[in-house]
Amino acid sequence: MDEIKAILENSPGFREEIKSMAGIFEKRRTCPGEILAQSGNTAHSYFLLGKGAVLCAFDDGRAVVLTRPGDFMGMQFLSDDAKYNATMTALDSGVVYAVLRQEFEKTCPADFKHETEVNFCTD
Repeated sequence: MDEIKAILENSPGFREEIKSMAGIFEKRRTCPGEILAQSGNTAHSYFLLGKGAVLCAFDDGRAVVLTRPGDFMGMQFLSDDAKYNATMTALDSGVVYAVLRQEFEKTCPADFKHETEVNFCTD
Protein backbone atom coordinates (compact mmCIF):
# COMPACT_ATOMS: atom_id res chain seq x y z
CA MET A 1 0.00 0.00 0.00
CA ASP A 2 2.99 2.30 0.43
CA GLU A 3 3.48 2.43 -3.37
CA ILE A 4 -0.03 3.69 -4.08
CA LYS A 5 0.17 6.21 -1.23
CA ALA A 6 3.39 7.59 -2.69
CA ILE A 7 1.85 7.83 -6.16
CA LEU A 8 -1.22 9.65 -4.84
CA GLU A 9 0.86 11.99 -2.68
CA ASN A 10 3.05 12.92 -5.67
CA SER A 11 0.14 13.47 -8.05
CA PRO A 12 -0.93 17.12 -7.96
CA GLY A 13 -4.37 16.35 -9.41
CA PHE A 14 -5.68 14.65 -6.28
CA ARG A 15 -7.27 16.44 -3.35
CA GLU A 16 -6.20 15.43 0.13
CA GLU A 17 -9.44 13.47 0.66
CA ILE A 18 -8.73 11.31 -2.38
CA LYS A 19 -5.12 10.71 -1.34
CA SER A 20 -6.43 9.13 1.85
CA MET A 21 -8.30 6.51 -0.22
CA ALA A 22 -5.19 4.50 -1.09
CA GLY A 23 -6.61 1.43 0.63
CA ILE A 24 -9.36 0.90 -1.95
CA PHE A 25 -6.97 0.54 -4.90
CA GLU A 26 -6.08 -2.97 -6.05
CA LYS A 27 -2.58 -3.57 -7.40
CA ARG A 28 -2.69 -5.33 -10.78
CA ARG A 29 0.30 -6.53 -12.77
CA THR A 30 0.01 -5.97 -16.51
CA CYS A 31 1.36 -8.00 -19.42
CA PRO A 32 2.33 -6.61 -22.84
CA GLY A 33 -0.78 -6.38 -25.04
CA GLU A 34 -3.24 -6.73 -22.15
CA ILE A 35 -6.35 -4.61 -22.68
CA LEU A 36 -7.31 -2.85 -19.47
CA ALA A 37 -10.43 -1.22 -20.90
CA GLN A 38 -12.17 -1.07 -24.27
CA SER A 39 -13.52 2.14 -25.78
CA GLY A 40 -17.32 2.27 -25.59
CA ASN A 41 -17.59 -0.29 -22.80
CA THR A 42 -19.07 0.62 -19.44
CA ALA A 43 -16.43 2.31 -17.29
CA HIS A 44 -16.21 0.04 -14.27
CA SER A 45 -12.72 0.98 -13.02
CA TYR A 46 -10.37 3.89 -12.66
CA PHE A 47 -6.65 3.20 -13.10
CA LEU A 48 -3.45 4.80 -11.85
CA LEU A 49 -0.21 3.83 -13.52
CA GLY A 50 2.36 2.49 -11.11
CA LYS A 51 5.01 1.20 -13.51
CA GLY A 52 5.29 0.51 -17.23
CA ALA A 53 3.52 2.07 -20.20
CA VAL A 54 -0.11 2.12 -21.30
CA LEU A 55 -1.40 3.15 -24.73
CA CYS A 56 -4.70 5.05 -24.72
CA ALA A 57 -6.08 4.83 -28.28
CA PHE A 58 -9.14 6.87 -29.22
CA ASP A 59 -11.66 5.96 -31.91
CA ASP A 60 -10.79 9.10 -33.91
CA GLY A 61 -7.19 7.91 -34.36
CA ARG A 62 -5.56 9.97 -31.63
CA ALA A 63 -3.42 8.18 -29.06
CA VAL A 64 -1.30 8.91 -26.02
CA VAL A 65 1.21 6.72 -24.20
CA LEU A 66 1.21 7.08 -20.42
CA THR A 67 4.54 6.34 -18.72
CA ARG A 68 4.73 8.29 -15.46
CA PRO A 69 3.70 6.80 -12.13
CA GLY A 70 0.49 8.59 -11.21
CA ASP A 71 -0.76 8.97 -14.78
CA PHE A 72 -4.44 8.08 -14.69
CA MET A 73 -6.97 6.46 -16.98
CA GLY A 74 -10.70 5.87 -16.82
CA MET A 75 -12.04 9.00 -15.15
CA GLN A 76 -15.16 8.43 -17.25
CA PHE A 77 -16.34 6.12 -14.50
CA LEU A 78 -17.43 9.30 -12.68
CA SER A 79 -19.61 10.53 -15.53
CA ASP A 80 -23.32 9.80 -15.79
CA ASP A 81 -23.03 7.67 -18.96
CA ALA A 82 -19.82 6.01 -17.64
CA LYS A 83 -18.35 4.78 -20.95
CA TYR A 84 -14.64 4.58 -21.64
CA ASN A 85 -13.56 6.98 -24.39
CA ALA A 86 -10.34 5.10 -25.25
CA THR A 87 -9.00 1.57 -25.44
CA MET A 88 -6.26 1.21 -22.84
CA THR A 89 -3.57 -1.37 -23.62
CA ALA A 90 -0.49 -2.24 -21.57
CA LEU A 91 2.63 -1.91 -23.73
CA ASP A 92 4.91 -3.80 -21.39
CA SER A 93 5.00 -5.59 -18.09
CA GLY A 94 4.01 -3.15 -15.41
CA VAL A 95 1.67 -2.27 -12.59
CA VAL A 96 -1.59 -0.38 -12.46
CA TYR A 97 -3.71 0.36 -9.44
CA ALA A 98 -7.42 -0.07 -10.09
CA VAL A 99 -10.47 0.92 -8.12
CA LEU A 100 -13.97 -0.24 -8.95
CA ARG A 101 -16.62 2.42 -9.39
CA GLN A 102 -18.76 0.92 -6.61
CA GLU A 103 -15.84 1.01 -4.14
CA PHE A 104 -14.96 4.56 -5.12
CA GLU A 105 -18.54 5.77 -4.71
CA LYS A 106 -18.84 4.11 -1.28
CA THR A 107 -15.63 5.71 -0.07
CA CYS A 108 -15.21 9.04 -1.85
CA PRO A 109 -16.22 12.39 -0.37
CA ALA A 110 -19.85 13.10 -1.22
CA ASP A 111 -19.02 16.31 -3.09
CA PHE A 112 -16.21 14.85 -5.23
CA LYS A 113 -18.31 13.68 -8.19
CA HIS A 114 -20.14 16.99 -8.42
CA GLU A 115 -16.98 19.10 -8.22
CA THR A 116 -14.99 17.11 -10.74
CA GLU A 117 -15.09 18.02 -14.40
CA VAL A 118 -13.84 15.06 -16.40
CA ASN A 119 -11.91 15.89 -19.57
CA PHE A 120 -9.73 12.87 -20.30
CA CYS A 121 -7.39 13.54 -23.23
CA THR A 122 -10.04 15.04 -25.45
CA ASP A 123 -8.00 17.94 -26.82
